[in-house]
Amino acid sequence: MSARTLLTRLWAKAEAMLLASLGLYMLALASSNTYWLLLNPKYKLVTAAGGCGITLAAFALFMMPAARPGTWRGLVMAGLVLLLAMHDPEMTIAPQGGLDMDSAFSTYSPQTGSALTGPARGRQAPEPSRIELDGREYVRINTAELYFETVEASPAKLALGYVTKGLVARTPEMDARGEVGLVRVAVSCCLADAVGLGLRVKVDDPSGYEPGQWFKIYGRLMPQSAKGLPSAPQLDGVFITALAEGFIFQAERVEVVEPDLPYIFEVRDSEPYAY
Repeated sequence: MSARTLLTRLWAKAEAMLLASLGLYMLALASSNTYWLLLNPKYKLVTAAGGCGITLAAFALFMMPAARPGTWRGLVMAGLVLLLAMHDPEMTIAPQGGLDMDSAFSTYSPQTGSALTGPARGRQAPEPSRIELDGREYVRINTAELYFETVEASPAKLALGYVTKGLVARTPEMDARGEVGLVRVAVSCCLADAVGLGLRVKVDDPSGYEPGQWFKIYGRLMPQSAKGLPSAPQLDGVFITALAEGFIFQAERVEVVEPDLPYIFEVRDSEPYAY
């Protein structure tokens, strides 16, 4: 066997191994708690299936005795493997109030779009769409859903009480009006398209609401003139932050909470909402 033939065969095997490493990386990413850094967790199964397919194709390519390598194709794959190797699969990030994302996403449920809490992580009974507190009924809803409800708010929905949760964002201009922003980040595909959506909340003393602190707030939507509203506070790391205009959320009860899952991966237009 000539040296040229040997090098050709070795390069073909190396190319197959590079392809296998891409497939294995996809499988590792799909099983990691940092998948959300690249894609919405609902795509985990698709990523895992793709990784399996690529790994099997790489194995078949490796076993082919007459496989012909492609120089540029191999170099491109080698570069991609090198870039992916720079991502630490064990990395943890604690955005939005210091939440440990490993613990949050280890219990992520694609069916409900929220984290499962407590010791049982199997199939759980769905939580009620509404809750009653002090003789009043409140609809459980996330800030993005409540934001969109204000776009075409019907009288029937305006008459309802709502309970939502999110982190506080403030500006001096909003403080002067006795308002704070309550926001959560909505992720459609990945964090590259993340937007902060929320609402303006009327409170007695904005200074009692620390920026970045999480609250659960019970209240009702009240009409408010959109003229002269101060700009919405912008969260770091997201494309844009928007607060509903034309309505303000009148707080009736406020509770400090710890976030179970900070990001919104599902937005519904009717009950039961993806609270």
